[in-house]
Amino acid sequence: MILNEPEDNYITGYVSLYRSFIKWEWFEVPNMVTIFIYCLLKANYIDKRWRGIDVKRGSFITSLETIKKETKLSYRQI
Repeated sequence: MILNEPEDNYITGYVSLYRSFIKWEWFEVPNMVTIFIYCLLKANYIDKRWRGIDVKRGSFITSLETIKKETKLSYRQI
């Protein structure tokens, strides 16, 4: 399979997670782990533009509503 578009890499790419992640003070809070991993997976791997705004590598633009929909968590859980 040849990937030509950046979006293809976004879907099939990977992130590294150190095993020491289980020693993180918030690891025992499932919703926090969900949000953390969600943010890792959503972050840009290259600089992009969104509606005229430069969004740097390692960051992303979202909303509570989007996080709620995509993680199936409530506002309170987020």
